[in-house]
Amino acid sequence: MRSMENVRGALEKWFSSHGFRQLEPEERPELEEEPDMIFEGQDGLAFVILLDGKAIGDRRAFADAVMKASALRGECHFLYLAIPRAIAPFVDAELLKKRSMGLLIVDEEGVFEALASPRKPPRRRGSTGNSGGVPEELLNRIALLENRISVLESELMAIRPFLDELSSIRELREDLKALSSRLEALSRRIDTLSTSMLVRAPSIGPPAKPTATLSQPEPEGLPSFFKDNPWLEILARRGRDELPA
Repeated sequence: MRSMENVRGALEKWFSSHGFRQLEPEERPELEEEPDMIFEGQDGLAFVILLDGKAIGDRRAFADAVMKASALRGECHFLYLAIPRAIAPFVDAELLKKRSMGLLIVDEEGVFEALASPRKPPRRRGSTGNSGGVPEELLNRIALLENRISVLESELMAIRPFLDELSSIRELREDLKALSSRLEALSRRIDTLSTSMLVRAPSIGPPAKPTATLSQPEPEGLPSFFKDNPWLEILARRGRDELPA
């Protein structure tokens, strides 16, 4: 980004190529509001208002520049607002057209005239009225109202992106509300189906306990020879076989 000194040098070079020379401080006319740069050529005076890159973070900077330029519009033939290219997308060109202002964009390559300033003859200094008989006080009030309108237009331009975002948020809120209603209806349907399945399911009793195998009690009071002796079973069977029928 160019420094302000380099910006002034680039603007001086651009106006010089169009037949204008920069006026020295002692050559400048007496004005209530001072422009940042004044150039003079065969076609008249050209005033320049400078707006630096800090205007990106300060939405009132552009409005202040427009107000300052509006107060100077009746004192010159050409009026320009000079800005760095970085803030060009944030400038309302339609507002500058309404204020009869031109727009100069300054970057590393030089100066580009994005919007030409219309030539308007300045009003006569020291006059107390005009050809229509309108008092100077009324003209001053009109100028103040025009400046106020310019500020309001600039502020509206600054909040316009936020209005678009609010509209998107409203649409998203409506979508979420509809989705919530669908989820609630689906939840009630699932609850109904679960209840119906539980009612229709057959009752199942507890599983039967396995029958324990009864083991024959071991004979008590017998010598260890009679315990677990297979010959006792054989002898007992033979005895039953030999008994008479």
